[in-house]
Amino acid sequence: MLIGPNAPIVFESKLRGSHMAHVYDFYKPNLASEYPVVDCKLSQTCYLMALDSCYKHLCNKFEKLEAKEFSINDVDYFVFHSPYNKEYIVRLLMDRWYHISSITTCT
Repeated sequence: MLIGPNAPIVFESKLRGSHMAHVYDFYKPNLASEYPVVDCKLSQTCYLMALDSCYKHLCNKFEKLEAKEFSINDVDYFVFHSPYNKEYIVRLLMDRWYHISSITTCT
């Protein structure tokens, strides 16, 4: 994403989540090779797990800072890294988040 000066966008630095996992879904065992080894199914699973984890962190931080339950409707936009340009993964994720937020609280 490229953002120019005076762009009408706000990043809430206090409201973010991060996730790390030691997984060999995308790695380069042969440094002489131009291309990495990719386990696509594992990579997609890791991506969805990471975003679910970040969503939970976001919910918890929001509830602590705002003293109210988080709702997807509290957010104007979500920005995602979309691996290998697979838009359906992001759509799947948003469907999951809407479903999760409609049936349960974040905590």
